[in-house]
Amino acid sequence: MHHLVNCAGVALGEGGVVECSESAWDKTMAINVKSIFLTGKYTIPKMIEAGGGAVVNIASVFGMVANPDECGYAASKGAVINLTRQMSIQHAKDSVRVNAVLPSDCDTPLIAGLLGVEGEELETAKRDLAEPIPMGRLAKPEEIAAGIAFLLSEDAGFITGVSLPIDGGFLTR
Repeated sequence: MHHLVNCAGVALGEGGVVECSESAWDKTMAINVKSIFLTGKYTIPKMIEAGGGAVVNIASVFGMVANPDECGYAASKGAVINLTRQMSIQHAKDSVRVNAVLPSDCDTPLIAGLLGVEGEELETAKRDLAEPIPMGRLAKPEEIAAGIAFLLSEDAGFITGVSLPIDGGFLTR
């Protein structure tokens, strides 16, 4: 085993701290954080045995900035960023690189489903979602994949502990 991409996540629209149920909080943390903990726990030793490897954890721009409507999601993605840093510092000596990507909203069928609209309404909703992104559009899945592929590659052989925004400039605002 030389490569691992942790790409599981849930956003439940749980609201702020007051509105968020304990069950929504627990589910979000289990899927978004504990899954990365467990895959790292059981995969990194195999990478060490194989002479090294690379891990990419999928976080989010919302791990760096507050989202008033999703306290659990934002907290979980912040935890992913810091877990990535912890894993990277612990396993650098083992030739295991651990990095994260921080995508902004991405134009996928999942987004269409979350927005709950179709046709022209969907296009309007996606434009509204892209409004705070300086490049003026949502990310494409292949752009996120290219960042992940780079971090897994030997071209990134001296990169560890990095959280790479793939966000069209979202975090610069």
